[in-house]
Amino acid sequence: MTSVLPIALVGAQGRMGRFVEGWLAGHAEFAIVTRVDSDQDLRSALRGSPARVGLDFTRAGLGASHGRILLEAGLSAVIGTSGMDPAQDAELETLALERSLGCWVVPNFSLASCVQQRLAEQVAAWFPEAVIQEEHGIAKHDVPSGTSLETRRRMEAVRGADAAPIPIQSLRLSGVVANQSVVLSGAGEVLRLVHETYDRSAYGPGLERVLREMATLVGFRRGLDALLGARE
Repeated sequence: MTSVLPIALVGAQGRMGRFVEGWLAGHAEFAIVTRVDSDQDLRSALRGSPARVGLDFTRAGLGASHGRILLEAGLSAVIGTSGMDPAQDAELETLALERSLGCWVVPNFSLASCVQQRLAEQVAAWFPEAVIQEEHGIAKHDVPSGTSLETRRRMEAVRGADAAPIPIQSLRLSGVVANQSVVLSGAGEVLRLVHETYDRSAYGPGLERVLREMATLVGFRRGLDALLGARE
């Protein structure tokens, strides 16, 4: 018989929180046992919770502090909140290892978005010019998006210190879920890597796979690359 992974959902009343609630309801291997709203004190809400994993979808910029609270409460942490700076990774990795827990920062749960980032990283050094264009709904307040910042970080890491910074163009439009284009240009040609999200169901398969691995993960991960295999 498959064991059930008990989960604390932080940001349960937000857009992603409501999606996660509905998505996981169809998967018997997961159970949301604790729900925390944005107006609740997280540390108090987790006291006595039977959850083994905390899944955070709150406001941009809260990922690091919520990750610390989850780990200190004895829960492995999945941080899906946007705006988590890679400079904050080391502290969460140390906390996770000290407590034999897992911590996984996921700026975007879309597997296709992860493929786009990997392709952009692979070809970034081949083209002298690059720009990232990201589009989200008008309710998304953080600009640029966490996904675009992560894409730029990975691209600039392989382009070298002498390359020009990669600009990010951000749009907030009604009717949009999440789109990103990486445009690279050279002499006489342009390469466009386009990822479009039409519904939040695009995040479901990646979320499922992350949660399955969280049952045994000890240590720290960032992004979905571990699900796609090692980079060459």
